[in-house]
Amino acid sequence: MHGDCHVQFEKRRYSAPYRWVHQALWLRATDTTVRLYRAQEMVAIHPRLSRPGARSTLDEPLPPEALAFDTPRYRSVKTILDNGLDQQPLDEPAFDALSEAYTGAGRFGRNTRKLLTH
Repeated sequence: MHGDCHVQFEKRRYSAPYRWVHQALWLRATDTTVRLYRAQEMVAIHPRLSRPGARSTLDEPLPPEALAFDTPRYRSVKTILDNGLDQQPLDEPAFDALSEAYTGAGRFGRNTRKLLTH
């Protein structure tokens, strides 16, 4: 099993309990399920995935600190970074409407009177 608590089978990844990281596991696949075994004990069962690159992760086998990386905020940021959305140019330059309020006196040099009138 890989260090991310997953085994790979036919280009798809299935999770197993983290206590078996870097250990050999047996895998038995049917048309509908993938079962993971350590010795004669079944340690995880997953629905069989059909799309290459897909991942099936059960919450219970992961260490508690790994569960923090599956929050809605983390998934949103990860999607933005994975898709390169943080590198997309903006349609209009930021602060154009307030550009005359900047005095040129450094990063935070602004004329507050002009800011308050907008």
